[in-house]
Amino acid sequence: MSLSIALKSSGIDPFDEDARRLWIIIYLKAEGVYRESSQESSYEQRVEEVAKSISDHDRFTRVGHLYFEYHVDKAMWQKTCKLRLGAIKILLTVSVGNHGHDTTPKWPWSHSPNPNDMSQGLSQMYRQWRIDHRLPVDLAECMDPLLNSIETEPALAMRQEIWDVVYPNKPFNDVVVGPFKLYLPKGIDFRHLILGEGNEVYDKVCRLIGPQFDLTWAIIDNNGSYLIVSVNTKYDVCKNPLFVHLDLLRLWRHVLQWLKDVKQGRYITIADHLEAAIIAEMSLAQSDDFDV
Repeated sequence: MSLSIALKSSGIDPFDEDARRLWIIIYLKAEGVYRESSQESSYEQRVEEVAKSISDHDRFTRVGHLYFEYHVDKAMWQKTCKLRLGAIKILLTVSVGNHGHDTTPKWPWSHSPNPNDMSQGLSQMYRQWRIDHRLPVDLAECMDPLLNSIETEPALAMRQEIWDVVYPNKPFNDVVVGPFKLYLPKGIDFRHLILGEGNEVYDKVCRLIGPQFDLTWAIIDNNGSYLIVSVNTKYDVCKNPLFVHLDLLRLWRHVLQWLKDVKQGRYITIADHLEAAIIAEMSLAQSDDFDV
């Protein structure tokens, strides 16, 4: 019995690599077309195909791990199902003379990760493929993952300057690891709580905080990440520094509280937390009596 109907209502997160691959294996086994012995060679062949397609058609010199592996899985799915359909057509033609209809199961997910989504780091498979084929790679890809997370000097210097004003002589710890820089352990659901599907959570954060501030991140060996709150380096902080310091401190405190809530078991996106905090703060204006 085909699982095509169940396929459409699957609750699997397509960006969760382990869950996606487990579901695909279960589906293909149920269809009777899964062959574990051939999966490794098939994977290598699809890596070659996908990498060549990205290089030839998209012209990307680097893509995220999520994006590359998603499309390798999709290519493996299509190849496996195509072979299955071919066998069925041959059987129908020989037995009853019926060429049948195209019953190839469609790839179950319509949304692809963004090629620039680096929440799980760069695709080392694609990078190695480019090196093997003597194609250029970005210099940043050749750096150690930890070094790759180091910010540019202007942004770091600006944050350090503001930190020294609002937190003079205050030491860092295992969570606050730098000026306005948080360490997020691997258990934090980074993709859903900070990025969101199609980056919708992060886009909402950018709208809430405006162009004056930045909320950025860096991945460390896929074992955790940094979340960094900063002033946009394009903004002239010298025009009104104390108000800028105050606004950055307010945003920083909201981010700290969000992380605390998440660690205590509250599953809320950083965008929803910031929005609720802003609404709550603005509601205090209702008590203003203008008695001056």
